[in-house]
Amino acid sequence: MSNVIQFPGKGEPSFEEHITGDAHCLGCKHEWVAVIPVGVNAFECPSCHGMQGLMKGLCMTKAPQCKCGCWHFYLDPEGPYCALCGLRPSPTR
Repeated sequence: MSNVIQFPGKGEPSFEEHITGDAHCLGCKHEWVAVIPVGVNAFECPSCHGMQGLMKGLCMTKAPQCKCGCWHFYLDPEGPYCALCGLRPSPTR
């Protein structure tokens, strides 16, 4: 991997939870594999440096929505499903 972007910091290891996966830029359409802290919605594209980078197919929420307690969800044409156990959340009204 030739284009690694370091997270800003003091050079100490981070113990925050992170996710990794395919990312894409809404601005220049560049695609790459990203590692981002949980809760980050948009991030810098390594190609155009715009803050329009998004994870592909990943939707995150703050509160657990799955019965297994996981709050990472992927999206497909049928709607969201849990990244851990594969269950779909119950509809809310």
